[in-house]
Amino acid sequence: MKGFPSGAITITVKPGDTGNCAISPCRVLFEMPPGTADYQVLGNQVDFGRYPAGKTVNLGNFYEPIAIEVVGAKVPKTYVYIPVDW
Repeated sequence: MKGFPSGAITITVKPGDTGNCAISPCRVLFEMPPGTADYQVLGNQVDFGRYPAGKTVNLGNFYEPIAIEVVGAKVPKTYVYIPVDW
C-alpha cells in the first residue's frame, strides 16, 4: 500500500511511498522489500549498492529530491521530495 510519510531531518520510506522531508539535508531510511537475497538500489538512476531484503537501510543524506528504485524486486519506485536551497 502506498504511503505518504513525512519528516523533518529524517524520513523512513518503503517501496511505492511518496514522502516529503521538511528541510535539507534529509537522511533517508529505506525499508527494503521482503525476500531472501540482496537487491541493488538505485537513487536517481545512480547505483547506491546492494542491500539485504527485509531490512531498513540508511541510504544517506540528500539535498535534493530522490527517486529510489529496487532492481529486480518488481516493486514501485519510491519518491522523496526535499526542498532545494539555492
